[in-house]
Amino acid sequence: MLNSYNDPEEAQYPKPLVSARRCGVERLTFRGLSFQHTDANLAPDYPHSVQGAHTQSGALVATGMRDSRIEDCVFTRLGEHGVSLREYCHSNVVRHCRFHDLGGGGVYLSEGAPARRDDAYLTAHNTVDNKFIHDGGHIFRAACGVFLGGSASYNTITHNHSYPWGNIVSNNIFAFSQDAELIRNTEMNYETQHVALVRNIVYGPAAHLLGGSGWKKDGNFSADRNLYWSTATNAPDFAGRSFATWQAEGFDRNGRVADPLFLDADSREFPQGRLRGAFDLRHETGAVLSYEWRDWPAGQSYQSGPNLRVNADGALMAGGRRLLNVPAGQWVRVEVACGTGVQADATWRLAVTLPGQPPRRFEGLPCGAAFKRLNWVGFISLATAETVFYLDNVELVTEQR
Repeated sequence: MLNSYNDPEEAQYPKPLVSARRCGVERLTFRGLSFQHTDANLAPDYPHSVQGAHTQSGALVATGMRDSRIEDCVFTRLGEHGVSLREYCHSNVVRHCRFHDLGGGGVYLSEGAPARRDDAYLTAHNTVDNKFIHDGGHIFRAACGVFLGGSASYNTITHNHSYPWGNIVSNNIFAFSQDAELIRNTEMNYETQHVALVRNIVYGPAAHLLGGSGWKKDGNFSADRNLYWSTATNAPDFAGRSFATWQAEGFDRNGRVADPLFLDADSREFPQGRLRGAFDLRHETGAVLSYEWRDWPAGQSYQSGPNLRVNADGALMAGGRRLLNVPAGQWVRVEVACGTGVQADATWRLAVTLPGQPPRRFEGLPCGAAFKRLNWVGFISLATAETVFYLDNVELVTEQR
């Protein structure tokens, strides 16, 4: 974080900075750098804005920076935003940068309401140009590609490219919102389909499950194979029409209005039946990886569910025995399935697909008899030296109900 204020008590972020004594930092250049692996603050008392996520911060945070350049940089694998130019940041340039795989958004100029309104305090005359922003909002869903806050004035935003269409929202549970479970307000005529809603559960206490003005018949979105349920009525409202009308307009022709029969919805225990977890793994020699499911009630000891381990030599261990060898430096697919709730039977199954081979399947692997529900999944590195393994395409879905 860059901060130009002299008074240390007034220069503590994220407290608004209102000091009139400024020395400034200027003519800095950040070029050809990669900003990666920052954390996200998920503390219960951390302020969060559901409109813009403007209280979150960037991997590069500046207050009082002038006449500086951020060019040809990459911002990726970040817990919150990429760049935050706060108050009194003046005449800076953010250009030719790529932002992707973000917990938050791209470039944020100022926050919400300004602490002061005099011109010297503004985040002003900055240029945000020729950036590629995609795959953001993984943690803070309201995050923006480029955000201009309450003290951002006289800034130039040009030639930036970010993916407002082609999104797929699938295999989620949307439940217990204060208003509608899904809100879509866009009226834009996108070049291609804006969003596809597939295989989601939409569950809430209100009769209207869809909010906003973006659910028109020609709204350039699709919806199919979703399950809807309102605890207030068995005939929920679909943006002003019945489910039959919704289907007649081409949406959810393979969807249903039905009770999903959650394990204990009021306690937010949604999953039940057989669950499937999967991931792609590239194991490097020396790495030791453990993948485990746990039934871990708050304040109690956990009960182990499915658990597998890949040792330093690539030996994959599960159910107390060595099942196969995982080749180093190659991607393999791992799939785990186990019953929960009434289908929990103290066993689980495993499928491992090695490069160029059919899946190897292992049935009836033992797990704890007390494992009944899944509320913790972990990838744990057990190596005592510096090692590397890679994960991709991580999934956790309900296999059947």
